[in-house]
Amino acid sequence: MGVEHECKWDLAREEYDAIGEPERFFEGSVLSTALTALRPPLTFVSSTLYVDDARRSLIGAGHSLGVVVNVGSASDVCWMTFKQAVRRHAWRDGLELSERLAPARVSKAINDPRLLPVGHVRDCRLAEGDLAPVAIASQKRVKGLGRDAHGIDVAYSLDLVTFRAPADGCPPVGTYACVEVEVNSSAPRALRLLDELADGMDRWLGRPRAERTKAQHALAAVEGGGRALGRAA
Repeated sequence: MGVEHECKWDLAREEYDAIGEPERFFEGSVLSTALTALRPPLTFVSSTLYVDDARRSLIGAGHSLGVVVNVGSASDVCWMTFKQAVRRHAWRDGLELSERLAPARVSKAINDPRLLPVGHVRDCRLAEGDLAPVAIASQKRVKGLGRDAHGIDVAYSLDLVTFRAPADGCPPVGTYACVEVEVNSSAPRALRLLDELADGMDRWLGRPRAERTKAQHALAAVEGGGRALGRAA
């Protein structure tokens, strides 16, 4: 269980494709000048199976319940994760609950209230009836980690996401690219830092912060006919 405070900016696919070296994308931004890098940026590939009820109560409210499947050496482990949107203002405040499970358990786990993420959804009455898969998001993430002079850690990433319907053999129905910056501390100093960094990223990227979640983009792609998503070029 944890918290996240996150800002996000949409990129057009054309903008993403024009990035020559994604691992160097943040060079020259406020993230490279205000933070000390704790390690070189790393690239991760994963897929998330989003689930919801028939009314799409979770995604519609800005929450997401999904099973994250990693690629490569970590492919034998899944994480069921619930992200609950608590408040949106200059950034998005969220509660995050996760539980590890084996891939073979996924089909039954999504409606098992004994698992912390599902139990929380049920206890808080955030969804009604059975939960079922609604979309798949496959993500390539270039992730950096930095620390400011006061010891506050900041995670930031450049993401390219492909959406599919949750059925075997379904082709991609949309793509989405974004930049994310987050802190996992609710301390006033950490939130002030996030605010300052986000203002700098607003100027550097030349656009306002995005409001829709990845789960909302995924659902729109799958159930909205695969229409173009994200910021216009």
